[in-house]
Amino acid sequence: MKKRTSNLSNTEKCFLDAIPGSAAILDEDGNIIAVNSEWDKGANCPCWIDLKDHNVNIYQHCQKMVAAGNDYALRMILNLREISDGEKSSAELTVSVNNEEKTWCKVSISRIEGDSPKTLLVFNDVTSSMQALMSLRDSEEKYSHHFKHSVSGIILGNSTGKILDVNPAACTMLGYSRDELISGGRSLIVNEEHPAHLEMIQAREENAYYEGEKEYIHKDGSIIPVEITSVVYRNGDGTLNVINTFRDKTVEKNTQFSLEEERRFSQAALNSIPGIFIVLNKQGNLERWNNALNHDLGYTAAELKSKSCISLFDEEDKPWVESVIGKIFETGSGNFVARVSTKGSKSRFYHFHFNKFVSQEEEY
Repeated sequence: MKKRTSNLSNTEKCFLDAIPGSAAILDEDGNIIAVNSEWDKGANCPCWIDLKDHNVNIYQHCQKMVAAGNDYALRMILNLREISDGEKSSAELTVSVNNEEKTWCKVSISRIEGDSPKTLLVFNDVTSSMQALMSLRDSEEKYSHHFKHSVSGIILGNSTGKILDVNPAACTMLGYSRDELISGGRSLIVNEEHPAHLEMIQAREENAYYEGEKEYIHKDGSIIPVEITSVVYRNGDGTLNVINTFRDKTVEKNTQFSLEEERRFSQAALNSIPGIFIVLNKQGNLERWNNALNHDLGYTAAELKSKSCISLFDEEDKPWVESVIGKIFETGSGNFVARVSTKGSKSRFYHFHFNKFVSQEEEY
C-alpha cells in the first residue's frame, strides 16, 4: 500500500480545498494521495467508512466493511472500479451512516483524466435534506392513506370547477365513478346557480375557507344534503386549488324531519282533545299543553313556558293543589276540583284528572 504523498501543485491544492465537503484524490490503485482541509477536520461524513488513518487503500478498507455486512461499502467498490476502469465518468451514492438513518451522507465519485488517471472522492452531509424528504414522504403516505380510507368524501379541484381527484367515499356518496367525476367536473354534481353554492364561492374568495351546508346532486338525480369544509390552497406551481371535505347528512336530515313530523302530529293530537291538557314534570314545571290552555287562560306560549303548574291556580288553592299533585306522583293517579286564575285574574273552576307516566326514566 502506498503512503499518501502531497504531490499536488498549489493551484491543485487550492482547488481541492475549495470543494464543498470532505474531498480526497485516489490513485488508480485506490490509495489516498491527497485530501482537503475539510477531510482533515473529519467533517462531512467520511466517518461512515471509519477512515481514521488517511494513509489507507480504499478498496482494502471497504472489503473489510463488506465482510462485516456493510452493503454501502460493496456499492462503493463497484462504482470506484467502474470509474477507475473508465466505464463511466461519475457516480453518486446516498449513504445512511451506521445504518441508523439518522445521519446521511452523499458520496460523489468522479474520474480525473490525465497521464495517470485518478479518482476524486467527495463526502457531503445531506442529513437535513434527507430528513425533509422522509418527512415529506411520511406526510404524503399519511395523506394518501387518509384520502383513500376516509369515511368523508374528499374532492380535489380548482377554482374553475375542474375536478382533479376524488376519493372512494365521495364516489360512493355521489354514485359516480372517479373517471366520471373527473371528466364531468363540478357542474356534474352542483347546481352552480344555487344560493348555497354562491355563498360558499363568495366566502372562499374572501377568506380562502368555508364551512357549512350545501347540496350535491347524485347520479340518480336526487339531492344529497352535505356538511362541507372547503379550503383554497396554493399549489407548488402557484396555481390555486380547492379541497372539499364533506359528509352525507341525508339520514340526519330524514331523522330530523321525522322527529319534526312526529312533534307536529303529537301537537295536533293534543289540540284535538276537548278541554285543557297539560304535561308537567315532577318539579311541577309545564312541559307540554294544548291550545285550550292558551285560549281559556289568555296566556301566550312564551308566558306559559316560564310558569309552573301551581302558579296557574288561585292563591287560596295553591298549597292544597301542590300537596295533592305530590301525592298523585306517589300513587300514580287522582282527580280534584280547583280554581284556576286567568291572565285577567278571573277564577274558573276545573275538574282535573291526573295520571302519572314515565318517559326516559323521568316521571311526568
